[in-house]
Amino acid sequence: MPNRPVAFVVETTPDVVARVKVENPNIGQLTLPSCPIWFDAKRASGPRRLISGQYPANAMSSLLLSGKLQFVADTHDQVRAAIQAAGGTPLPVPAEGWVPPFQTSLLE
Repeated sequence: MPNRPVAFVVETTPDVVARVKVENPNIGQLTLPSCPIWFDAKRASGPRRLISGQYPANAMSSLLLSGKLQFVADTHDQVRAAIQAAGGTPLPVPAEGWVPPFQTSLLE
């Protein structure tokens, strides 16, 4: 087999996102603390409450993506709007303040 040179193709992000949206129109965009991210809004769950001490200092909200909590630099309102604009069903904006304890019994 002859040796072939390695060829790298560099595509711009807007070009890739535009092509993906042809097949999946539910692509939303949010911002990590350092760069944008794109996600399937139909599979996202958010905005999620931030719990003190359990998130990076520059995070303002979070959402679940593929079962993992993703912290973002966008506000809860921006996360909700991005999910809704891309055809997903956002959660209500979390209220600030005390988080009640989990229910310990189904009979309570």
